[in-house]
Amino acid sequence: MFKILFICTDNIGRSLTAKYLLEDWLGKNGRDDIEVSSAGIDAGSDISSFSMDHMARLLELGIDASGHRRTQVTRELIMEQDIAIVMDEEQRGWVRAEFGIELPLYNEILKGESTPVSITIPGMTETIGERLLRMVEYIYDSIPQLAERIDGLADSQRKDYRVE
Repeated sequence: MFKILFICTDNIGRSLTAKYLLEDWLGKNGRDDIEVSSAGIDAGSDISSFSMDHMARLLELGIDASGHRRTQVTRELIMEQDIAIVMDEEQRGWVRAEFGIELPLYNEILKGESTPVSITIPGMTETIGERLLRMVEYIYDSIPQLAERIDGLADSQRKDYRVE
């Protein structure tokens, strides 16, 4: 079983979305060789004012993530994975500072680009709900390619991303 962990800040937006969308894609494609999980660097944060528009969009896609329980990322959790993937530089820097582990960005695996999957960028005029929906669509559209990239990595290349 190949294990993938997605990491974002609160484990309620990006990492949750990537987890559930990849699990859904794997199921629809008869794949049971990959186990997917998600965590956050601040999974105990107050999310009472956080928009849940992305959860409604997942439900529209036939994915019920209402049972999701936020998970705090730990060194042990990362070390259990074959690949742990962060969504932006904030999480990468936090994991590096806390655990001395360097992790790839989602877009590094997907496109070979050191760009973040962001919800909030300075100067944006969209509402948080609109940004969350855009994030869901981005991840939804990218999941087949992400799975292909992970599958296509030769063992030596996988080692570059594998947690040691």
